[in-house]
Amino acid sequence: MKNFIQEGEAVTVAAPYDVLSGAGALVGSLFGVAASGALSGADVVLHTCGVFDLKKVSAQAWTVGAKIYWDNSAKTATTTSTGNTLIGVAVKAADNPSSTGYVRLNEGALFDDGLPITVSMAAAAGGLNVSEVTITVKDAAGNTVAAVHHMDVWLSDDADGAGLTGTTASGTVTNKSASGIVLSTYTAKKALRVQSLKTGIFVLEITDAAKTAFKVCASLNGKAIVGATLVTGNYG
Repeated sequence: MKNFIQEGEAVTVAAPYDVLSGAGALVGSLFGVAASGALSGADVVLHTCGVFDLKKVSAQAWTVGAKIYWDNSAKTATTTSTGNTLIGVAVKAADNPSSTGYVRLNEGALFDDGLPITVSMAAAAGGLNVSEVTITVKDAAGNTVAAVHHMDVWLSDDADGAGLTGTTASGTVTNKSASGIVLSTYTAKKALRVQSLKTGIFVLEITDAAKTAFKVCASLNGKAIVGATLVTGNYG
């Protein structure tokens, strides 16, 4: 191949900020460990794979295999996904407290950022006997993926989302107006195929005079996600 450049295990880039030898650095979605110290804007060699002992959030206990993210503000590795970038997995348990942890860098994991991986849910009271459940599509780092998504949504009685609820809501179970659409109904008032708004958000509207403690479930990529268990206060 005449177009082969290099293996890619170590790449030279402009340092995104002042970085010390052995410290992590994030350039866009590219994460690596600096082979030597460099000032911001200067060339630095980043190692993009391998196992490294990285500075971590001290007040976290890590287990082997836990997903590890990079907090680019604090310049630390963390198990907290929201707002951070996935960089690999822990390969050694780390205590709380501890200053560093062993991380196996995993370039492939970075590709999960920006891809729809899961959903979050937030339930709030709407009109009389109405609960509004906001379902937001997220990537592996916990960021909202703003795009139109199709997903299954259903009500269950099971903690793991198995099966449909045995209770039928007294009113409608559908989309809130201007908050996504229902593409099809699998089982009336219990299971739907829906489409989100371009913002990556769909709002499920449940009307039920009994204010049933439904478990609201969704499936984006084939895995059941139990995102919310309704309580009386979630209904208007």
